[in-house]
Amino acid sequence: AASVQRLGLIAGRYVGKDDPVMIVRSQSGFPAVGEVVEPFAFPHLVEGWMRGSHNGPLMPVSFKDARPTRFDGPPRIIAAGYQISHGKLIGPVDLFSDISFDEARKQANCIANYMRRHGPFEPHRLGLHEMEYTTLPQVMAFIFEKSAIPRRSDLEDQLKARYPFLRELQVVDPGMRDLDSIQKTVARQAAYYLEEITPAGAKIGLSGGKTLYHMINYLEPQRLTGLHLYPLTLTPILTMPGLTANAMVGMMSTKYPDATAYNLPTIPVTSREEYEKQMAANPEMLKIYRDIWNVDIMVLGIGYLTGPLPGFRALASQELGLTAEDLAAKGVVGEINHTPINAQGEPLINSQDPELAALTRRVIGVGALDLRERAARADRHVIAVAGGLEKVAAIRACLQGRYFNVLITDAYVAEALLQGD
Repeated sequence: AASVQRLGLIAGRYVGKDDPVMIVRSQSGFPAVGEVVEPFAFPHLVEGWMRGSHNGPLMPVSFKDARPTRFDGPPRIIAAGYQISHGKLIGPVDLFSDISFDEARKQANCIANYMRRHGPFEPHRLGLHEMEYTTLPQVMAFIFEKSAIPRRSDLEDQLKARYPFLRELQVVDPGMRDLDSIQKTVARQAAYYLEEITPAGAKIGLSGGKTLYHMINYLEPQRLTGLHLYPLTLTPILTMPGLTANAMVGMMSTKYPDATAYNLPTIPVTSREEYEKQMAANPEMLKIYRDIWNVDIMVLGIGYLTGPLPGFRALASQELGLTAEDLAAKGVVGEINHTPINAQGEPLINSQDPELAALTRRVIGVGALDLRERAARADRHVIAVAGGLEKVAAIRACLQGRYFNVLITDAYVAEALLQGD
């Protein structure tokens, strides 16, 4: 048994140091005592030391030497050995007082000197995401949110020449390659752009997904006024309900007290026609549903096959048990607003494949062909917000399909798009 859960993860913030304890049963069918303590004959690098914010060697020490005073370290471990006799613990025996661990202690001191000479920087100091003891993560987050995002105008110009139908193209340089950082950077730029172009009283339609979730988080409260917010898709998908279009509408409405949010039901039906037939019983709801196609601004994510998002792949898994590999074999490379797209940029609707045909009939809301028609209009903004190299094939396909007239993405995607064409 080991106390491995970090206190900060339990509380949601830093609340104290983590001093883990482990209880190991040995002998009688279990590993011998010598086998249990042998791993500590090597001073592995672990997190700890001053403020729990540095890497250092784990030094096995006796009870009397368990006094970490040098920079509150180096990190050390003691081992108390007990015997059980007639239901009672007999001991403890100071296992690491054994002189055979002297070499490990000597090596740990050498490593400690080496690490300390790096100063208060990585690799001695922990990475930013591990610095929960300090305010550094909050400071860096503040700087990130308040600073201007670097743009790559060179890549923007090249992509505009390649895709002249785009009204606006913004390429940001996230500085990091991990998908989460890229999505957040792209989302923040999308929030700025949306705030710049949205007039008072605008009608905005939202699709779902994690990037849009981040975008809404970055919107400045009460900056926009009189908004009317609509979900662009009502496909009944059970996966990740917090990232659906309806959820995005509700979330964005909390930013603006005077906004009107139109949440429409996601009814488990087998076709769009069946959904509209049920909606016809409520004329007011039917009008709201039809208004989705007439919003001023549409904001969309682009889905990729292996992404854990509430999109077409989730629908395929939910309804027919299809995997990402199954969909790829059927020609799907991505999706936009739950419509599957092939590598040529065409929507896979009315497919000869019976499974795809059954699934696309269940897609309810603004379809890919509707997006293409509206993206061609000068009075409509159809904005795609997508980043990350994982999405390159899907973004390229959607560009070929001309399903939007504004693209906000990252430099890694832009470079890949230019290299692949």
